[in-house]
Amino acid sequence: MWQAQSTPAYNSEMLRTCEVDRLSASSAKPAAGGGGLQAAGRNAAKRLGYEGDKANCYARVFATYAAQAPAQPGDRGTRWAAPVSNSYKQELWSTCQISR
Repeated sequence: MWQAQSTPAYNSEMLRTCEVDRLSASSAKPAAGGGGLQAAGRNAAKRLGYEGDKANCYARVFATYAAQAPAQPGDRGTRWAAPVSNSYKQELWSTCQISR
């Protein structure tokens, strides 16, 4: 599935032409356990060994691309996952200089 990058420029064009605010909508989605997608992204970044600015950048990109996924067997609820897609990897690299 193709997914457009949610850059500020893209978001402003979508807001102007379609009245859709992708960046606000994606950061407003609550993560399982509370805290929002930014917090889920920071937790994922920590598990991957990123700290400081790299962790925050990873969290912002994660929040843009993440979607709910079924929980693992034995877990309750849902979890957030970012797709392993070329667009996600490219945005991580171009925005954060993180190679995944």
